[in-house]
Amino acid sequence: MKNIKRILKLSFISIIAMSCSSDDKEERIADCETKNYGILTVNFGSTETKHGILITTTATSESRDKIVQAGKSQDTIHLKPGSYAIEVSSLNEQNQSLDAEVFENYSISKCDEKSINVNF
Repeated sequence: MKNIKRILKLSFISIIAMSCSSDDKEERIADCETKNYGILTVNFGSTETKHGILITTTATSESRDKIVQAGKSQDTIHLKPGSYAIEVSSLNEQNQSLDAEVFENYSISKCDEKSINVNF
């Protein structure tokens, strides 16, 4: 009898978890449709150093940068549809680049979910 109760509890919890994750994805899709963006996740190979992300729009050469503090293994960025040059760097204490990798002509479409991986 205990096993049956345990199985029923686990089944109930699993159903709730699946329904929540489905709703989250539907909300995320509705949000990116409404706000017109794609999602870029940058995965770092090391959490020992901080990282810099420089994003330049190919069409207009407008740039924005972001510093991600040490201890994080990834960062997520929302980007308007378009083509970008994306430079990811590991940074020292003075925010000088130690290692860098550039991704040229990186295209993002509305509601795209893409990722970039770097070894540093």
